[in-house]
Amino acid sequence: RWRDTEIVLRTIVDSEDAVADETKRLHSFVERTRIEARAEVLQRSDKSIFDEIRDNSQDAALVFLGIRAPEEDETVDQYTRYYQNLLEQTGELPPAAFVMASENVDFYGIFREE
Repeated sequence: RWRDTEIVLRTIVDSEDAVADETKRLHSFVERTRIEARAEVLQRSDKSIFDEIRDNSQDAALVFLGIRAPEEDETVDQYTRYYQNLLEQTGELPPAAFVMASENVDFYGIFREE
């Protein structure tokens, strides 16, 4: 089943000016990492970010969402509220994986073919 699946790297930016730069960055990432994927950059509309994600992920088999790490001065309760809100807002998505990079990660190195 996964063999015929298309990977789409999709990101949402706030301004029209950012679309071209982000498109170039994503296409460059796909080329350098040799991932068979399609890159799409969407300009955010007046909808909430979660509505944008939901509208553009309806047909996905799996959605990966980046989440932020806890702030240095953030309490466990505060971060728990952030995470619970995230779960509530994404409840109508296809299956989702929440991804957090807690350190500087060389993503290009991870995907580099040896």
